[in-house]
Amino acid sequence: MKNRRFLLPLVARMDLSLSALVPARQGRGRTGFCIKITAALLVILCSMPAISYAKRLTTDEECTAAHARPMSVAEASRGGKAREGLCIRVTGIANFWTLYGSVADIYRTTRTWQNRARSHLKVAPIGIGVFPDDEDGTERGWPWTADAPHRITLVGRLHECGRDPETGKPFDGYAMELNWCHHNGGTLVDPGAVLADDPVELARMTGKRAWRQFGDIVLAKRGSALEVNAVEYVRRMFLAAHKGDRRAILDLNDFSNIELSADGTKISENGEHRLIEAQDILDLWFGNSNLVISQVAKSAVPPAVVRIFEQRWKGKDQGPWACWAAAPLAESDWPISSVDTGNVAGRPYACVELVTKLYEPDQILVGMSRRGWSFREPLR
Repeated sequence: MKNRRFLLPLVARMDLSLSALVPARQGRGRTGFCIKITAALLVILCSMPAISYAKRLTTDEECTAAHARPMSVAEASRGGKAREGLCIRVTGIANFWTLYGSVADIYRTTRTWQNRARSHLKVAPIGIGVFPDDEDGTERGWPWTADAPHRITLVGRLHECGRDPETGKPFDGYAMELNWCHHNGGTLVDPGAVLADDPVELARMTGKRAWRQFGDIVLAKRGSALEVNAVEYVRRMFLAAHKGDRRAILDLNDFSNIELSADGTKISENGEHRLIEAQDILDLWFGNSNLVISQVAKSAVPPAVVRIFEQRWKGKDQGPWACWAAAPLAESDWPISSVDTGNVAGRPYACVELVTKLYEPDQILVGMSRRGWSFREPLR
């Protein structure tokens, strides 16, 4: 697009030159002739960059840092046929198979932001494709998670979900992509090499100003049916944790199909594929950690104050969330976003996301206790 923008003054000058060549007595015919010639030249000149661009994309050259095009995550997320297969170098914050451009992007890529916020405020991450196997056939895994964020720089080829990498055209009919695109839309980078991989410390956003820019949750209306039902549900969790009732904690977190050992303290070996997730739930509530959620089982009394948050905009994309603190908190210490409702060591509060019934949005169906981005607490 930059090349085409720079060509416009040139075409305008060419139009003036052509006008001088056509006799003035032709009147309207002169003007029509110049318009036709100018339009033809514009089409030819504007198509030249695209033609050379396409040739460069269809070569079989190896994608290396030497000829990769630097590109931001935001630019890479736009995709398009002309960019399919483009060799790029991109830097971002990695969490499993997703690459974010910045901390602000992490806050603005929640489901609520993407579905409800104004279009000019939305941003998009990109996916990370499957890394090539090592020479011995070992498939490389991804060490990047939300509890250990890294800033990485990748070199690889760009791919838009739903496009045929060979032709750049949308797939004809249904096609299942066994990568990040399987559960997401947008673009991904099919990596060839990691040029940089460094741990990064990210700070949690707090306060009214940050909420206005990045928040996606608000306090539920005091005394509303949603608040009353959510508080009642989370207090059932408190009671189960205080009693050490692991069966009840699993049931309240939608893991009723996971079997416990005969003494009710451990997950049975007969558990199914959600075994790891279920074990993590028990570790959150009963583990010996400095998580606020783990302190409920050890405390003599349940948390006195529970805050219920719901999504900022009308609709049903996420939430609500029940949050509580181990000690009184300043107003600015509470979460401003669903990003911050995970349970992280050193965080002064704990949260549980609640799922409501589809046609009864004030009725709680299950809870979801989980970990989250390990943003450090803001400096005081």
